[in-house]
Amino acid sequence: MLTFQQMLLPVAHIATIKEFTIRFAPEKRDVSEPHVAAFHLPPGTYQLHCSWNDAHPDVAHEGEWTGELMSEELEFKLTGAVTPPPASEAPKTT
Repeated sequence: MLTFQQMLLPVAHIATIKEFTIRFAPEKRDVSEPHVAAFHLPPGTYQLHCSWNDAHPDVAHEGEWTGELMSEELEFKLTGAVTPPPASEAPKTT
């Protein structure tokens, strides 16, 4: 049986509920890592937001919160993989 500590948060208080790792890459890797969510997307500009909702709102007791929490959007740019210059091309010096 799991028991969770109840928290009473003041207005505008921030609490970390769950941390996780996400990876955005233009190409799929041969090996996956545990506990890492990998997204394989073409290079471009994206918007990311996270949401969490009550998995079982229909069994909530009277007075318990049910609903959805959503973060602000975060815009990010995914670039392509960096490729080394061809061996026939001399390295540039400054």
